[in-house]
Amino acid sequence: PVLHHNDSVVIITANGDDDPLRLGEISNDLNLRLIPYSFKKYPEQIVKKAVEDFYRGKKLRFGEILLINNIIDDAKLMEVLRLQKDSPGKKIGDIVKEMGYASELQLQQTFAKQLGYPFLDLEAANFLDLGLISKFSEEFIRENNVLPVPKTDASDEVMVLSDRQIDRKIVEEIKSKLGVKKIVPVMTLKEELERAIYTSFCRFDEFQQREKSIGQILLDKKMITKE
Repeated sequence: PVLHHNDSVVIITANGDDDPLRLGEISNDLNLRLIPYSFKKYPEQIVKKAVEDFYRGKKLRFGEILLINNIIDDAKLMEVLRLQKDSPGKKIGDIVKEMGYASELQLQQTFAKQLGYPFLDLEAANFLDLGLISKFSEEFIRENNVLPVPKTDASDEVMVLSDRQIDRKIVEEIKSKLGVKKIVPVMTLKEELERAIYTSFCRFDEFQQREKSIGQILLDKKMITKE
């Protein structure tokens, strides 16, 4: 919708996709007369981006984001919502996955959009920083499923990888331990995050053992003392 006047609203559609039945449903929902206007020269991505930009400041529901990104259609969303009604407490994402309507990657990317987090594919990334990780206990990292990594374009900011929404208290604790002004939450897949955490602490243990071995060599050669 781009222009509202009295009892009418102008609707922009992509590639002439102005299905009368769909427009009729929208008209009933808005209780307004629709005036469809097709920008056939603009591809669907342009209109979709305009919709996403418009809603950037508004937290959409999970199902709405799946719909906007063409991961599921109206019929599938209605079916999922019906199943959720029959299973109180069950998340829409779990039902969508069980029905085979979306992959784990698509669902996690949708969750990231809902939270306003950027999404990162850890399989394509290699930026573990043992210096950052050493400031936290393994218990803290695993319990909260967070992994701090350096943000190359800002010295006073650190990215924190997670597969969930990061609690504000956790954010403040991370900022305090690292002495940075800003934390940038980044969403990723749970499986990839757990693998990265495991790899990080394996490398950290190896680093500690290597440091210990060097120290022992220096002691043996009497180049240093225990004091």
